[in-house]
Amino acid sequence: MTVVPGGVVSGAGDKCSDESADRLQCEFFLVKKNRRCGMTRRAGSKLCSEHSKDADRVPCPLDPTHTVCSSKLRVHMRKCNKFRHDVSYKAKQREIPWFDEGLNSISEGQRDSKPADETLLKSVALIVGVFEAEFGGKPPLPLIEKRNEFLERTERYKTLVNRKHARQQSSLIQHLKDSQLWPNSDPLASGKTLEYIELGCGRAEFSRYVNIVANLDQPEFTNDATEGALRARAQAPSFTLVDRASQRLRFDNKFSSDVDTEVEIRREKIDIKDLKLDVILHDASEYVAISKHLCGVATDLSLRCLLNSNKCKGNLKGILIAMCCRHVCQSSEYVNQEYIEELLKKHGNPKSEAMTYTEFFQCLKKFCSYCTCGLVPDKDPDGGAEDHVTRLTHNERQRIGHMARRILDEGRAQFLQSRGFQTSLFKYVDNSVTLEDTALLALRV
Repeated sequence: MTVVPGGVVSGAGDKCSDESADRLQCEFFLVKKNRRCGMTRRAGSKLCSEHSKDADRVPCPLDPTHTVCSSKLRVHMRKCNKFRHDVSYKAKQREIPWFDEGLNSISEGQRDSKPADETLLKSVALIVGVFEAEFGGKPPLPLIEKRNEFLERTERYKTLVNRKHARQQSSLIQHLKDSQLWPNSDPLASGKTLEYIELGCGRAEFSRYVNIVANLDQPEFTNDATEGALRARAQAPSFTLVDRASQRLRFDNKFSSDVDTEVEIRREKIDIKDLKLDVILHDASEYVAISKHLCGVATDLSLRCLLNSNKCKGNLKGILIAMCCRHVCQSSEYVNQEYIEELLKKHGNPKSEAMTYTEFFQCLKKFCSYCTCGLVPDKDPDGGAEDHVTRLTHNERQRIGHMARRILDEGRAQFLQSRGFQTSLFKYVDNSVTLEDTALLALRV
């Protein structure tokens, strides 16, 4: 058998040809996979349509990594896998009123790259210096893990084998309640309906628990002014759910059955960067934005989305976000670039070794990843320095990672403070439950 790297495999008598004799298999050789292409070719051609050099094939406009016959381009774009998963493309085709491309984004398509080894090494002293100067004299973030009695009394909670996520939700829900981000308990009191906005909701498990507890936590009242004794419950909250992915096994249809009453929910599949929030919110409501493990750049996009909403300007009571995955933040989307730039001016190296905002941010991201990467079994946490580019042990990288994480989280908190919120950062569960244990709470002043 003769193999041409990245090309055609020749030799009719080889074993691979015998095994595929019952069909016309493409003869293009995939070097990385060390095998032939598995697609079927047409009679009279050695290559499948993907690897053929036919002049009438053009790159797909939705995904240039594959090609399509130009005469079939219009049909292909309606069934292309990229189209099926491209929320923005489908939204533009349907002219959805809550889609406004790039409304909550300021990046203009810019993406971070991996920091150079030299830059990463240079950032170690800078991160430590910034942290010690800004937070060295302050206590570490407090562990404030709370428990909600109503949630932990439910049959669903009692029967869970793994309570890791339920324990997180119990703490976050109690924080909502103690911060007055909770439905009014008096059904006769005049006021606005409370609407929870869960951004990056996934299957909406967090909102489902909020709904269950909000229902259990509402006392019943007797109104003797009406004919007979009317027992009424306080008005239940509504839910607006936002996620860009198509979630399987989501909990949307469980909200009403969980509490034996109709619960108003609305789910929209859209990227937060393109979300025009006012269009999907109810009028005459008060809003509370929530999220559990809102990844990386999605946190920054969500904060900007909320502040871009006219309805939220006067009626957003507060925000509670359990943040995660700082390693997938984007320097161009971060909500408080001025804060990082100011830190560089105050604590940066001399001009001959100056680091730019983008370089420093990329290094902060990289070190944040060391907080959650874990340790290989049987490895010494105080070893491994000689095998790593930073020349730091696992524990040292993790320690600096926590410093980097605090810097990024503090910038977000200060951003909201400058917009009229009272903010606090805290650990809402012990890190034995989750390594992504930090929450940001913001209350309208």
